[in-house]
This record gives sequence, structure tokens and C-alpha cells, in this order.
Amino acid sequence: MQSLQSRRKLVNIAFKILMISCPNQQMTMVKNDTNDEDNDEDSTSNKDTHAPLELMAEFLRAEMSQDYHLAKKLCQMILIYEPENPEAKEFFSLIEEMLLMEKTQTLEEDDEDSEEDSSGESEGESSEDLSEESSDECEDE
Repeated sequence: MQSLQSRRKLVNIAFKILMISCPNQQMTMVKNDTNDEDNDEDSTSNKDTHAPLELMAEFLRAEMSQDYHLAKKLCQMILIYEPENPEAKEFFSLIEEMLLMEKTQTLEEDDEDSEEDSSGESEGESSEDLSEESSDECEDE
């Protein structure tokens, strides 16, 4: 249940990131088309850069397909462009939490599998010991 709530929260944050970045990206493109000369001066004085829309969309796709390793890398790239992006920061910590949950679940499953394997081996060994003992008894006669 907690996993579903975490996932919904991740999707909501991803959607917010796209919605916030999309209008800024479009306004920047319009500004670039109208004032190419002024843009050179603005770009050096204004360090407020935004992550590319394609990066945001790829990030959302990775999150929606539950590819949290890729989503984490893409989120790191977004934070390179926008280090103060509060949604990306929050998303990054949630992705790390999801990866940790995945890792612990995988480890638990591996432990269960190894316990089943070892219990199967010990049963096999005990039956082998019994068959060896019975064959030894037959030889003694």
C-alpha cells in the first residue's frame, strides 16, 4: 500500500515538473526567436537556465515505466540544469527511497531462495547418508 502511495506521489511531482518547465521552455523559445541580439547579453547576465523539455519528458517516461535507475540519472541531470528545483530535489529523494525498497525486497527474495536451496540440500544429504549406511550393512552380511 505504501508503495502505491509513493508511486502516486512520484507521478504527481513529475507532472508538476513538466507543467512548470513547459511554459518556461515555450516562453524562452519565443524570446529567442524575437531578440537574437539581445539574447546574447541576456544569456550571460541571466544564469536562470531550465532543463530541456525532452529531458523532462524522458524522466517522466522512465518514472511511469518504473525504471527508477534511469529516472534517478535523469533527475540528476535535471538538477544539474536546475539545482534549486524543489520538485526535482523531492523527487530525487523519493526515487532513492523506491530503489532502496526494491533492493531490500530483492535481498529478502534471494535469502528465501537460498534458504529453500539449503534445506533441499540438507534433506538430500541425510537421505544419501541413510542409503550409504544401509549399503554398508548389506556388505557386512
